[in-house]
Amino acid sequence: RACLQCHSKFSDQKALAAHTHHTVKSTGSQCYNCHMPHTSYALFKAIRSHQVDSPRVTPTSPNSRPNACNLCHLNRTLPWTAKHLSDWYQQPVPMLGETDRQVAASLHWLLAGDAAQRAISAWHFGWEPARQASGTDWIPPRLAPALDDPYPAVRFITWQSIKSLPGLTPFRYEFDGPSQKRQEAIQAIDRSWQPAGKVTTPELLGTENGKLDQARLRQLQKSRDDRPVEIYE
Repeated sequence: RACLQCHSKFSDQKALAAHTHHTVKSTGSQCYNCHMPHTSYALFKAIRSHQVDSPRVTPTSPNSRPNACNLCHLNRTLPWTAKHLSDWYQQPVPMLGETDRQVAASLHWLLAGDAAQRAISAWHFGWEPARQASGTDWIPPRLAPALDDPYPAVRFITWQSIKSLPGLTPFRYEFDGPSQKRQEAIQAIDRSWQPAGKVTTPELLGTENGKLDQARLRQLQKSRDDRPVEIYE
């Protein structure tokens, strides 16, 4: 209602659906989910930005801000989003690096991003609208490695997200415990998780036989951006 005080034309449901390209009652048609997404950080969670902005795709780099589309569609790459934004809103398609083209943006940010990108991405794996848009069957073994992230806040946020996933066997974990114990928790999740089907999608680090591509996952972790960052609104 606050938005409609100025943007009154979107009171019409057809106009709203034409603008958002989502069904009227969905979270994708709620103004703040696209224009004030959870791209800042405070108190061990992602919080909404206080800047009103429009989603846009930018190459992953130090301090680059995750876009609202890929924070909801966790299983999609940046080129997927860029194509939709180009088709719908005539945004220019940016030049993207190999990893941005080949790996789901959420996993790229989670495993190789800077501390802010990792924290924000980890939180969205526990955000119900993102789970509904992306499914959860593929998430646990791909999210679990962040339980041993070098930054304690990322570990805590990951723990909150992963333990709330449906169908996951309870596991012991202390986010501020020794790395060996954290690795044991990761291994316990890998052993206990039984997906309903094989995940073979390359952008989700799936292999042809449905296994997690550990080599690609480790490569992403090795490229992690560990430089200090400041998060600006």
